[in-house]
Amino acid sequence: MKYSQQVIEMLHANAEYVSARARKRKREKVGTRSNVVVVADAAPGAACETLEALGIERSACAVVTVAHAEVLSAYGEGVRSILAAVSAHAPSDIVVVGRDKGADTPVSRDTAIEGLVSAGVSRARIERTVQGDPRAKDLLRRASTSEGAVRRTVFLLRNHPLMPRSVRVWGFALEPRTGKIRAVP
Repeated sequence: MKYSQQVIEMLHANAEYVSARARKRKREKVGTRSNVVVVADAAPGAACETLEALGIERSACAVVTVAHAEVLSAYGEGVRSILAAVSAHAPSDIVVVGRDKGADTPVSRDTAIEGLVSAGVSRARIERTVQGDPRAKDLLRRASTSEGAVRRTVFLLRNHPLMPRSVRVWGFALEPRTGKIRAVP
């Protein structure tokens, strides 16, 4: 599959971004891209970092944030938000960007539960929720690597029956330390 002109421009913008970051000087704005929906990791600051690394102004695109840039269900909230952005913006491209696995420490089920308990959710409530709703198990499953999550999300979006065939879907991983992005096949 051949990259669209917009994706090629984003990759060039990223190369410029990485070069400028390595020299520790502020890069000039590459410009804005239009007709793009960016699916980014929901970690704090990840969406802004992703847009900066791609050379995209926030006002020039729709951004959908999803934990680990992974859509778990073809008809869940993540896809609903993406389809809403597609409907509103008529993009030519969807760019799914996950943070490189070096920054992604997989979270075990136990760690996720402990985090919820420390945030004030009782263990009894967690257990009732998991036993009462099969979808809740997905929320507490071990987080996968970013590359695998991006690959699954791209596959799901490319093959979704409600996704317009004219919309191209691309997957990338962002290395947070350098800002470099790389294609996820």
